[in-house]
Amino acid sequence: MIEGIVNRIVGMMIEEQVIDESQKEDYRYYIHCMTESFITISSILIISCVLKNIIATAGFLLFFLALRKRTGGYHASTFGHCYLMTLVTYGFVVYLCQNIRFWQKYHWLGVIISSMIILVIGTVNHPDVHMTQSELKNAKEAARWMLMLEIGVLFFLKCMNASPIIITYLSTAIVLCGILLFFAKLIRQEVKTDE
Repeated sequence: MIEGIVNRIVGMMIEEQVIDESQKEDYRYYIHCMTESFITISSILIISCVLKNIIATAGFLLFFLALRKRTGGYHASTFGHCYLMTLVTYGFVVYLCQNIRFWQKYHWLGVIISSMIILVIGTVNHPDVHMTQSELKNAKEAARWMLMLEIGVLFFLKCMNASPIIITYLSTAIVLCGILLFFAKLIRQEVKTDE
């Protein structure tokens, strides 16, 4: 279904001479990724409205997507698997943040461990992205800077006595990025480059 929509959009762009035929595959890939992201994020936001935690979820998505874009991490093989895993993971995040006192008490330990993973690994060079050595180095640096920024925001919110549930959601985003990064490294879902 998504593939058909993307092909029609790219076809119209070529007909209207917005892009050249030589750019077709690049635009097809870009629009496909954007469509999948839109569907996934929209679904999560709709669920968050039903659960009445839109602000916490928006903060979670902001932290998670900003860091995930730079760290990479585990990717499912198809959009269907990715979509299902994302919704299940989001449900688990909501469950942890809302219901388990243990997690609200010890989420800082998770942030510390995940931060160490992100600081050490930085970024996984996923086969679909296949960064050059220079791009990988820049991505690792960007991931580490984003992590520091997010930790700074967490501590600022903590000092300002912000809502504990918001802080828990934001910190869980960092933990999830660390887990996905570690898992991708563990299963070797990466392109090896010469060091």
